[in-house]
Amino acid sequence: MQMAVMNVESLGLPPFAVEKIGSRKVLVKEVTEGILLSPVQAVPNLRGKYRGVFSTEQFLVQKQTDKDLEP
Repeated sequence: MQMAVMNVESLGLPPFAVEKIGSRKVLVKEVTEGILLSPVQAVPNLRGKYRGVFSTEQFLVQKQTDKDLEP
């Protein structure tokens, strides 16, 4: 199976597909079902994406709760 990273503009996708991808670069990967397109986002774009959704404190509390429930 092969894969490559390409610019969305070079693929010639319809505008609605480019909007749904939401990224300038796409990973094009050959899979058994056909071709898979997945967006590639830069690390600065991902920074803070989950801020307020999940925190280290919540993780540690959940981990302690799981430990307490173990037999």
